[in-house]
Amino acid sequence: MSDVSYYSGFAGRYALALYELAEDSNIVDKVSEELLVLKNVIDKSKDFVKLIKNPVFGRDDQANGVLAVAINYELSKTLKNFLGLLAQNRRLFALPEIINSFEKIYSLRNGQLTVEVTSAINLTETQQQLLTETLEKSLGSKIDMITNTDPDMLGGLTVSMGSRMFDSSVKSKIKRLGLSMKGNA
Repeated sequence: MSDVSYYSGFAGRYALALYELAEDSNIVDKVSEELLVLKNVIDKSKDFVKLIKNPVFGRDDQANGVLAVAINYELSKTLKNFLGLLAQNRRLFALPEIINSFEKIYSLRNGQLTVEVTSAINLTETQQQLLTETLEKSLGSKIDMITNTDPDMLGGLTVSMGSRMFDSSVKSKIKRLGLSMKGNA
């Protein structure tokens, strides 16, 4: 692997462990799809986010909660067990970061570049498709795009790929303008 940053920190190590478990069971693609389902649950359910992030919930409550979600979405035994382990180790709060790290590992091992795009508002499907096509043309490679939103950006985009970043956000443009005005004072 060329980018060790995917494995740094405990979220990266958990993601790598899950990837290797899935690989041993020959269900990497299935687990990847299931993690996308979980990512969607995290994006849409405030109650689920509260369950995984709030330290007031005990290990057993968190384990039962994620097991219920796993059963409801018919997740694989490998992922159910992994979620149970996260609950027992009090690491469910890191589930979004673990999912992102897993996606990066998956992409890297499948010859895709992972590009993280942050915008002030959610991008539509059409906007995501156009951006994916444009980035694939300019990079000369298939990409896996991870999208995030940050309302503090005010507008524009940031595009990160590994250690490279392109920032066209309104927030950074205002900051640069302010710095240049200070220089002229």
